[in-house]
Amino acid sequence: MSSTSQKHKNFVAEPMGDKPVTDLAGVGEVLGRRLEAAGFDKAYVVLGQYLVLKKNRELFQEWMKDACSANAKQSSDCYQCLSDWCEEFLNMVFMSQIEENDKKNLISQKFKSIYKQVEVNNCIPKKEMISIIDLIDSSNVIDTDKLLLLLYWCNNVTCLPVDRIKLAESLWIILTVCKNEHNFSIINLLKDMTHKKIYPNENTYEIYIKYYCMKGNINKALMLLHDMRKLKFSISKSIFDLLMLGYSQSGDIKNVNNILNIMKQYKLNATNETYAIIMYTYAKLNNIVKIKEIIKDSIKALSNIGLNNEHPQFESILRLILKHIINTKMVIEDIILFCNFTGNKEIFKKYFLISLYYSLKKDDNLSILLLKICKKYYLLRPHYFWPLLVRQANKYNVQGILNLLEIMINDFNILPCIDTITDYVLPFTYGKVIDIRKLLMKYKINETIINNSYVLFLLKKRKIAEAARYMQYFKGEYFYKIIAPDLRFSAIFKNDVLNFLYISCNVMENINPNSTLILSNKSSYTIFVSMDEQLHEFMIDFPSQKLWMMKIIKHLINYDINLKLETVNTICEYLDVNPNVKECSVNNVKKAQNVLNFISSILLDKLLKNL
Repeated sequence: MSSTSQKHKNFVAEPMGDKPVTDLAGVGEVLGRRLEAAGFDKAYVVLGQYLVLKKNRELFQEWMKDACSANAKQSSDCYQCLSDWCEEFLNMVFMSQIEENDKKNLISQKFKSIYKQVEVNNCIPKKEMISIIDLIDSSNVIDTDKLLLLLYWCNNVTCLPVDRIKLAESLWIILTVCKNEHNFSIINLLKDMTHKKIYPNENTYEIYIKYYCMKGNINKALMLLHDMRKLKFSISKSIFDLLMLGYSQSGDIKNVNNILNIMKQYKLNATNETYAIIMYTYAKLNNIVKIKEIIKDSIKALSNIGLNNEHPQFESILRLILKHIINTKMVIEDIILFCNFTGNKEIFKKYFLISLYYSLKKDDNLSILLLKICKKYYLLRPHYFWPLLVRQANKYNVQGILNLLEIMINDFNILPCIDTITDYVLPFTYGKVIDIRKLLMKYKINETIINNSYVLFLLKKRKIAEAARYMQYFKGEYFYKIIAPDLRFSAIFKNDVLNFLYISCNVMENINPNSTLILSNKSSYTIFVSMDEQLHEFMIDFPSQKLWMMKIIKHLINYDINLKLETVNTICEYLDVNPNVKECSVNNVKKAQNVLNFISSILLDKLLKNL
């Protein structure tokens, strides 16, 4: 192989890819490696790289001709190859420039259109402003002056003030990038705007302050704040919150307090959010003493200003303070002290419940202590413990779940309800059914609750056959009101009439009007629920499940299950069937059975005709 051919091979060995090149420094490196591999003189290599970086298409074309002529004289094929490759390379390098030129022209056209609308109508349609913003993706497609004018014109866009601010913010971000990518002088920019008779408003200053806060330059942000005051611009509370949050993130309590003093100078009242930021800063510094001082001062202030339960801000202020008390893990004595600051028992009970709410989200041990106090004033239910169970369940801590059940029973005399066992215990307890039953009974959960919970748990998972087998194996009282909704859904979902009827024939209801919880394994107040009642409720819940009702009727006849004539008449209306049989006062059950048989034959005829 000749040296020229080898150079040709070296030249084309490194592929450029088929995408437009945007990193020109990287392109220059690839070009240099290729040219050196092909034996080009170093001077040609350096000049070619320089022209690429300068994006000078015309000079690059001239260079290409000279370079190919000087370095490929020995082979016309090699010259053609180098020439073709350089032309392809040229298009790739300058493709983005061509796109930028097209984009720049389009932006100029849209800019002129907007300019005319501002002059004539003094307003700009929102969609036109959005269309020009979407085209701006670099500093090469629009001049800074035009960008500043667009920013100024945001006040003329026909949309809500909130949308105007969003448009201005998007332009501001573009302007930030255009000014040396990240950093630029806001002071110079303000001078430039003033020189061009583009005057900043409150929103402009707020965006500038936001920029300085992002950069951590709080001092310059404060200078702009001072300028706003001199220009008699209204200073929004959000600016101070922004400054305070900036300081609080680094735990700079000194400057947080400085901002608070500046607010006082400008006669801006501190709100609950302001004090929340101060407490947050102290929390970052782990200064519990200061937090306690603020809470005590807050209590004193509330007492001094005569804030009472009817004040519109009363609850929100107390909620905020209670939230921070819980978050900073203060002792229970301080929580009681705060909740009881008015001396009013009803207010104490209400806000003690609020503190319990926040503790249930954060701290298990504190929650148990608060619950023990709450039981003096309220009738506690099992659902108070659900957040604690969820937290243990998320850790898959079965022992933690069982310990909480033990606390509920022993410390609070609260028997876990069926929903508690179904939703917060069984999904996280693994093993054989018989072993899990023994384990739960060991923790004093009675058998009736375990049985109903297991059946409900299986029906929620649409396992109706397994639920029926469980009921066959573990005899006991299964309560209709608890399992009926999931039983019906599960039966229809699985198309399982037989197990639906088996479970339906073995469910009971408690007729004791004073009973709210199942507290024992056996009850003298339970009776079986009639099929009539169950079918009435089924037709109400599922008005369109006529085919399913036909299947039920067939099995009722096969298993000789009797219905009242009233129920049969309701089924006739439900199925749009008229058996033409009048209700009799004597032997209604027998008459109902005859009607059922008649309905079944009519439905069978209908089905045969449809086939």
